Amino acid sequence: MLVALLFLGLGTAADQYIRYSLQAENYQDLQRTALIWTERYRKGTLPSPIPTNTGEASVVQVVNALGKVTGTSEAIAGRPPLSEVRPPPQDRIDNFIECRSGDCLMISAVRVDESEESAVVYAAIAAPSLLTGHALEYTLLAVFLPLLGLISWVVWTLTGRTLRPVEEIRTRMAAITASDLGMRVPVPEKARELADLARTANDTLSRLEKAVEEQRRFVSDVAHELRNPIAGLSLRMEDALLDRDGVDPWAVIESALTSSEQLSAIVDDLLTIARLQANTVEMEPIDLGDFVVARALVHPQIKVEAAHGLLVAGNRIRLTRLLANLLNNAVRHAASEVEVKVEREDGYALLSVTDDGAGVPPAYREKIFERFVRLEDSKKRDPAGTGLGLPISREIAEDHGGSLVVADSKKGARFELRLPLIDVPPAHEEDHTPSL
Repeated sequence: MLVALLFLGLGTAADQYIRYSLQAENYQDLQRTALIWTERYRKGTLPSPIPTNTGEASVVQVVNALGKVTGTSEAIAGRPPLSEVRPPPQDRIDNFIECRSGDCLMISAVRVDESEESAVVYAAIAAPSLLTGHALEYTLLAVFLPLLGLISWVVWTLTGRTLRPVEEIRTRMAAITASDLGMRVPVPEKARELADLARTANDTLSRLEKAVEEQRRFVSDVAHELRNPIAGLSLRMEDALLDRDGVDPWAVIESALTSSEQLSAIVDDLLTIARLQANTVEMEPIDLGDFVVARALVHPQIKVEAAHGLLVAGNRIRLTRLLANLLNNAVRHAASEVEVKVEREDGYALLSVTDDGAGVPPAYREKIFERFVRLEDSKKRDPAGTGLGLPISREIAEDHGGSLVVADSKKGARFELRLPLIDVPPAHEEDHTPSL
């Protein structure tokens, strides 16, 4: 449709251009011939008959104000006036086409002077057939119709070839379901833009598949972790019911309370993870050194060395949770003391927490950041732990644009938190607090 409208516009423009060109060229010659004989008429030197070998006019005729022919070329001698059209005095020249008995003439009429009694000189030729009928339109139609068909076919073919990969991608996307995210859309080799689109779609599907797999694994881990305290609680209740006389109810209540506390801890950590993934929190400038010192003093066995003026953009509630996890973990595994240090490192504020305990084997330094993963030493020291503290801490660090890793240490375990620095007042860059 668009191509047809385009060709309609082009055909109309071509028709008008050809007509205008033919008329302009012929009228220019006729007008020049008429002006020559107009001048001769004013001077009184008009010959009889009027020769037609001057210019391009085939016939020339002079008609006075009464409509009488007073001069003519030999070809139309004795004939009536070529036309009754007389140019007005204020516009002495008029060009037009006039048809009589099936014959059409292109006529240029020139008034000799501006008076009402002025004679008019007519110069004329037979009008070209392109200007009198529809031959020009038929000719253009004969040219443009095959061209329109050819271009329409080419456009249809190219469009179909271009959109075929799009249809293949759409069909494949429609076949992908939440239960089967392993499928990928085909990547066309020739269309670069469509290939980029297909690669982007495949990358998105890969991330979605990974996220769904992690979600499924997380749900499975949650179900497994919840099953143990629930099963233990149910078993103790059943034993108490079967042996009502031989069971100490207070011991059963105490055991049930321990299990419920463990369940509550797991649920709280799960809610924290959900909030971390779903919510966007407001950040504020925080002096990490002051922040750490204020919260580390509650542990008497912690030794703190913190640089002040290291500003980071953070959320106090979440950073408090992160710091509490690290400090509690270090105190729980330390043999005698914990060292905490805050310092600058390549545009980052570096918080290191080091204990003098057994440490973390290199093979488990990433494993412990997975949800519900707990080493044997951790299970012994904190039987009620959930295995979610360190994963939550890493998510908080990453939400702040930083990182949390286990680094090498001469003794025990060393956790390093890096957070990007924001603008630091120059006067405070080198200030340090005394060691505590």
